[in-house]
Amino acid sequence: FAQRLGIPFRFIATDSWKQSQEWAKAGTCDILPMVSITEERKAYLTFTDPYLSYSVGIISANDLPFISVLNDFAEHSVGIGKGSSIWDYVKKEFPENIFLPVDGIEEGLLKVSSGRIEAYLIAVPVATHNIKDMGLTNLKVAGHVEIKKQLRIGISRQSPQLSPIIQKLVHA
Repeated sequence: FAQRLGIPFRFIATDSWKQSQEWAKAGTCDILPMVSITEERKAYLTFTDPYLSYSVGIISANDLPFISVLNDFAEHSVGIGKGSSIWDYVKKEFPENIFLPVDGIEEGLLKVSSGRIEAYLIAVPVATHNIKDMGLTNLKVAGHVEIKKQLRIGISRQSPQLSPIIQKLVHA
């Protein structure tokens, strides 16, 4: 986008997804580049059309069998990123399941790796990248769940002038 616009973007590192959301609400951060729409986020972000779709995977230890549906985990502990769009969806659609909030990707994967939780729901590309980077050879994608997500760019409502520009860039 910076190349197409000829304008530099300044990346701001945050400590957590929660902090990223707070900064977008306050207008400290103008753009969140990889977000899914949720009802809560609509209050402080406008969204571009989707630019990428992904499936949600079930990450487990290597010794767990393939999981074909999320209901197979009705009696098991499953971690999900706190504040993620996956969390919002599964709490509503699978109220009988035991879902445990985790503070981030690293925490979720480490809890599965150590056996503190049995599985972790996360976007497959994100999971496979982090499993490799963290050297967690005892983990695998044990299956996919019936959740399909679309990534969009979220623009802080504090910067409404950016919405049409970023939307055009997504389509370019």
